[in-house]
Amino acid sequence: MKNLGGALRIDLRRAFGSSAFFIAIALLIILNYISISAEAMVTNGSVMYFMLLFVFDGSFCIIATFIGVIPFGQSFCADWKNQFIRPSLIRCSPLSYAWSKVISVALTAFLSIFIGYLLTAVLFFLHLPMFGAEFYRVGYELYDNGALGKLMEISPWLYLGARIALYGAACAFWAVFALFVSSFVTNVFATFAAPVIGYYFVIHLPLPIYLRFNVLSGGRLVAGGTVTSFLYALFFFFTLTVIFGWLFCFRARRRLANG
Repeated sequence: MKNLGGALRIDLRRAFGSSAFFIAIALLIILNYISISAEAMVTNGSVMYFMLLFVFDGSFCIIATFIGVIPFGQSFCADWKNQFIRPSLIRCSPLSYAWSKVISVALTAFLSIFIGYLLTAVLFFLHLPMFGAEFYRVGYELYDNGALGKLMEISPWLYLGARIALYGAACAFWAVFALFVSSFVTNVFATFAAPVIGYYFVIHLPLPIYLRFNVLSGGRLVAGGTVTSFLYALFFFFTLTVIFGWLFCFRARRRLANG
């Protein structure tokens, strides 16, 4: 692939240097605070209580799949509309251009979600205890009796980091899925709507538990020990990201060849 490194540097500079990346992070934090606002007015909760019941599994969590697309998921649409593709193809091959888009979209989606959720937990921690009194009576099983729950005994931040990483990996896949859709319809609205529609469709499919998106992104699948369960979920989303990344590259090359 001709000059993939150069194309990737340009795309990463565009993605991380744009206001959209920081807007996505800020939007995620604001939505997380909105999700706990009603409960926080009547309950003396804890960081773990609000993160698990409202931030990770609340009614607003689906919006994170949309937020992951904001930083760079619409980049192919923008390049096609603004004819930025033509000067890009002078510097690199169509395949390098396409894979640069896939890597940049996945990376910015993962980091925007990871940083947004992590900052949310840090901000909660500034005015809330990490655990409620019930944790010290019952133990971590009260919060999470899945494969990752044992990480709470080592460090609550390690547990939160693992949960956020899995959700970030899932959102990275959905951002690449949106990029794939944009290779058919270069419409920004369709690009943003694709992961939300796709998520609702997938979670209602009668899949075995080891293929269920919400189970894997929530770290609830027990596949051996804690490490193997975590790595399996990461590998699952990484594989899907690579598959749809390759499909996008195939579609983009055909579209570029046809003008």
